[in-house]
Amino acid sequence: MLTSNISKNKCVLDISNFPNGIYFVRVQTGNNSIVKKIIKS
Repeated sequence: MLTSNISKNKCVLDISNFPNGIYFVRVQTGNNSIVKKIIKS
Protein backbone atom coordinates (compact mmCIF):
# COMPACT_ATOMS: atom_id res chain seq x y z
CA MET A 1 0.00 0.00 0.00
CA LEU A 2 1.20 3.49 -0.87
CA THR A 3 0.08 6.46 1.23
CA SER A 4 0.62 10.12 0.36
CA ASN A 5 -0.59 13.49 1.57
CA ILE A 6 -2.06 15.91 -0.96
CA SER A 7 -1.15 19.58 -0.99
CA LYS A 8 -2.43 22.30 -3.30
CA ASN A 9 -5.08 19.92 -4.75
CA LYS A 10 -2.45 17.84 -6.56
CA CYS A 11 -0.72 14.56 -5.82
CA VAL A 12 1.70 12.59 -7.98
CA LEU A 13 2.04 8.89 -7.25
CA ASP A 14 5.16 7.20 -8.60
CA ILE A 15 4.12 3.68 -9.56
CA SER A 16 6.97 3.14 -12.01
CA ASN A 17 8.41 0.37 -9.80
CA PHE A 18 5.05 -1.38 -9.45
CA PRO A 19 4.37 -4.40 -11.68
CA ASN A 20 1.81 -4.09 -14.47
CA GLY A 21 -1.73 -4.63 -13.27
CA ILE A 22 -4.88 -2.99 -12.01
CA TYR A 23 -4.64 -0.65 -9.02
CA PHE A 24 -7.25 1.26 -7.07
CA VAL A 25 -6.59 4.73 -5.66
CA ARG A 26 -8.71 6.00 -2.80
CA VAL A 27 -8.72 9.74 -2.07
CA GLN A 28 -10.16 10.89 1.24
CA THR A 29 -11.04 14.48 2.13
CA GLY A 30 -12.78 14.99 5.44
CA ASN A 31 -15.91 12.82 5.34
CA ASN A 32 -15.76 12.24 1.58
CA SER A 33 -13.83 9.63 -0.38
CA ILE A 34 -13.56 8.52 -4.00
CA VAL A 35 -12.00 5.42 -5.57
CA LYS A 36 -10.44 5.42 -9.04
CA LYS A 37 -9.10 2.47 -11.01
CA ILE A 38 -5.66 2.74 -12.64
CA ILE A 39 -4.47 0.22 -15.23
CA LYS A 40 -0.69 0.03 -15.60
CA SER A 41 0.55 -1.82 -18.67
